[in-house]
Amino acid sequence: MAGLIGVAGTACASDTGPASGALEPDAARERLAAACTTTTTRLDALAEPIDDAQRPAWTREVAAILGDEVDTVRGFVLLDEEQREGFRSFADNTAAQSAAWSDVA
Repeated sequence: MAGLIGVAGTACASDTGPASGALEPDAARERLAAACTTTTTRLDALAEPIDDAQRPAWTREVAAILGDEVDTVRGFVLLDEEQREGFRSFADNTAAQSAAWSDVA
């Protein structure tokens, strides 16, 4: 799925115009901001582990929340090539963070 954002805008485009559901740059930024807000809200709602026995489950939950954000962002169909590259980098960075949290568990 790593290449989905980069190719979705062109692979799904027809000769008559952009892919159905493709996001204009402003709308894409709004959707990204909403995804980030959702992730922050979910992370903030997690109770801190009170002891080392709870820490692995907590870190797995953090990883899962970040993974959900990656899936959301990679699902965007973007019209702007430069924006696709930026969102791809964001998703790749977030995926690396998710993997790091999984490794801690």
